[in-house]
Amino acid sequence: MAPLTHRSIQDGWFREISSQWPGQAMTLQVNKILHVEQSLYQDVLVFESVTYGNVLVLDGVIQCTEHDEFL
Repeated sequence: MAPLTHRSIQDGWFREISSQWPGQAMTLQVNKILHVEQSLYQDVLVFESVTYGNVLVLDGVIQCTEHDEFL
């Protein structure tokens, strides 16, 4: 089985650059990509980050992380 890849992850770093947040960007170092899928409605990415634990990303935008799940 080929290793999972995603266009938002380059050189071991996830990059969130979105017009929703002008002048801002978010990068997280990736330990391992856990899931990649294109559903009928959105691009789904789940990965394990170095500092935030598991991260859910929909359409290139971080939705939640293990680190901040208590919120």
